[in-house]
Amino acid sequence: MDTSVLNELLIKCSDVFIGQLGRATPNDTVAIVSNVPHIIEESCAEVRKASSRGAERNKRYYDCKVRSQKYSVRQWVYYFNPRKFQGKQMKWM
Repeated sequence: MDTSVLNELLIKCSDVFIGQLGRATPNDTVAIVSNVPHIIEESCAEVRKASSRGAERNKRYYDCKVRSQKYSVRQWVYYFNPRKFQGKQMKWM
């Protein structure tokens, strides 16, 4: 899994967790703190579910734009092999 995705999940999970602590009274704080692992599991599961829904939505939009291609054996095709420039990152090219 990409580190940016993991960071995003961690931030979303912590936001949900902090929101639950913010609503608690001082008497409830002990109960919430003892329930921390369960709260984290629930919030991460909720974030994972939301992320997968977004990924499915993006896949659907991507699939609408992409045309399927069928090639036969021994058919000539173009192969894109971009040049590598020393000292340059491909994302800026």
